[in-house]
This record gives sequence, C-alpha cells and structure tokens, in this order.
Amino acid sequence: MTVTDARPAPVRAFAAVSLLVALLGALLLSGPASPAHADDSGVIAARLNEARAGSGLGPLTRNGGLDAVAVQWAAQMAASGSLSHNPAVGGQIPGGWSRWGENVAQGQSSGSAMHDGWWGSAGHQANMLGAFTDVGIAFLRAGGTTWGVQVFANYGGGGGGAQASPATRNAAAAETARVAEASRVAEVARVAEEARVAEAARVVEVERVRAEEVATAQAAEVVRVDLTRQAMAEQAATLVVAQEQADRASAEEARAAAEKREPALEVAAASAWSDIGPGGNGAGAALVVLASAFVLGGLAMLVPGIRNRVIAVVRGRGTAKVIQVTKR
Repeated sequence: MTVTDARPAPVRAFAAVSLLVALLGALLLSGPASPAHADDSGVIAARLNEARAGSGLGPLTRNGGLDAVAVQWAAQMAASGSLSHNPAVGGQIPGGWSRWGENVAQGQSSGSAMHDGWWGSAGHQANMLGAFTDVGIAFLRAGGTTWGVQVFANYGGGGGGAQASPATRNAAAAETARVAEASRVAEVARVAEEARVAEAARVVEVERVRAEEVATAQAAEVVRVDLTRQAMAEQAATLVVAQEQADRASAEEARAAAEKREPALEVAAASAWSDIGPGGNGAGAALVVLASAFVLGGLAMLVPGIRNRVIAVVRGRGTAKVIQVTKR
C-alpha cells in the first residue's frame, strides 16, 4: 500500500506521538505473546536489499523511527490476533516524507520465509521495489504464530528523514527485546491460568463423582433397610400362623384324649351305682358313690359331653334305686 500525506508537519508529529502512546498502552495490556526475533528482521532487511539490487535498484536504509512504528504495529496485531494494515502510519513515522508504504504478514516460520511470501505477491513486491529511501522492519512470534511488518518511506535525499544511526538501531533492538520479554511473561501467565482453570475443573469433577457415589450408597442403604423390615414382618407373620396351628393341634389332641376317657368314666359311674343295690355295702358304698359323684362332677366341669352323660346315668340309676327303696 502506497499513499502520500499533505498534512502539516506539526499535525503529523502530534498524531504520531498520540498513536504511539496508545499503542504502547495496548501493548502493555495485551494478551500473551512469545519472544520476537531481531535476527529475523535483519534477514528480511538483507534479502530486501538483495532483491532490489537484483532489480537494479539501490538499497534502502534501515530507519530507527520506521522500525519503532513497525514493531508497535506488529505487537498490536499480535494483541488483537488479526492481520491488518496500520491506518495511521503517516502520522506515526518521522516527518518530511513524500510517500510511504507498508507490508504486513502473518504465519511464516522465519524472516526468510516471510520475505518469500511478500516477494511472491505483486502488490507487496511493488512496495519492496518502490521509490523509497528508508525501511523499518519488525518480526514477532506471538500467540503460536508470527507477525511481520515492513514500513517504507521516501525522504528525498535525506531531507527530514531520520536515518538509522547506531544509537537508534540499538534503541529499536532494545524495544524489540522489551516487547519480547513482556510477551514471554504474558505467555507464562496464560499457561498458569490455563493450568489453574484445568485444576479447578478437575476438582469440581472429583466432587461431582464423589457426591454421586454417596447418593448411590445412601439409596442402596435405604433399599436394604426396607427389605430387611419386610423380611422381618414376613417372618413374624409366619411365626404367628405356626403358633395358631400348634394351638389348634394341641386343642384337638386334648379333645381326642378326653373322648377316649369318656366311656371308662361312664362304666365306673355305672359300677358305682350298682354297688348301692340290695346287696350293696351300705355306708361304704354310699361313700364310694358320693366320691365318684364328686370326681365325675369335676370332670363334667371340664368336658361337657361327659357331664351330660354322667347326669343321665345318675338320674337313671338314682330313680331305680329310689323306687326299690320305696318298695321296702
């Protein structure tokens, strides 16, 4: 891209200083970046002048003021993560220029590869072979990629153009190193933050799994208790049924035993009454009958069937004896 600027020099200078301050602030607050490589910018400058010589053109002078603008814009692109042209180049570079141009690039692995990329593009090559006297170059690695900037300017025989003195070049190199260190520190902070977030996520996952395990164990315990209570209730019901069956069996056995003894009691009662006949033993027989009556009465209280039969026997035999006594 090549443009001219007709603004007065004081206005251009003020705009350049303002944008430079803004870019410095953005750089200090920007995201993570990895170290810049000053050697790669030197390779770009050397290969640029070789290409110009091969096309019959003179070399461009490395300009410290242009270097500073290139470095700041490379850092700005790295901070934003997007490739774009600097819209304020004319207000940032040293005044006195008659024209300027800019190349930007991203993603090449080295300064030499970046030069090849520019050289293979007609528009970028036009700037590299343009009617300029000075150049500023930046090459940075940031955010897992590379960022490159070439700033061209024509100062027409050196009038007003800030030439790259050793001190200026040293200052540009120092700025590049500062940007690289700031980028390295930011990258370390980014990696640490990612590790912290990952650890926090791991802790949350562990707590979630643990809570699920506790809930599962509690649910299983509730089921176990319910099953135990159900089994105990069924066992108690079985015991009650068994006890009722045992009670009925015992009652049935007692009834059967009583029924077996009933005929023997009837025979004994009849025999006792027969002894109180004409040939009976008087008072002794009466006592026997009386005792038998008591015994039979007691048994009759226990077994209703026996009681009824004894009463029937006593009534029958008693009546007969009374009749016999009356006849006498």
